[in-house]
Amino acid sequence: MNKRPYEVTVVSWILIVVGVASIAMNASALLPPQAFQAGNLAILGVRLLGILCAIYMLRRRNWARWTALAWIAFHAVIGFLNSVGQGIIHALIFGLIGLALLRSDVGAWFRGRPADAV
Repeated sequence: MNKRPYEVTVVSWILIVVGVASIAMNASALLPPQAFQAGNLAILGVRLLGILCAIYMLRRRNWARWTALAWIAFHAVIGFLNSVGQGIIHALIFGLIGLALLRSDVGAWFRGRPADAV
């Protein structure tokens, strides 16, 4: 299978847009005097990981698909620690993205050669 499944494209671009928007919305936390606080750097790292996963899913890297699913599951757990409502929303998002990325045709595409990515 040479053509990238639309599910991969949609999920990847959603992760990229949401990741960039969340970094932009919280850019003030990256400026002095808060810039080097461990919590702010960790949050930035988590957001960058989501963007990185999305970029590499578009490049047909199977590790990025699994890392993105783990990343979203992590968000669901953190959401439940904040509030039940936030956890439920993140769990639903995880379920939808899981359904999209764990389809058999999507898995077959990821198992293909990365050089064939479209």
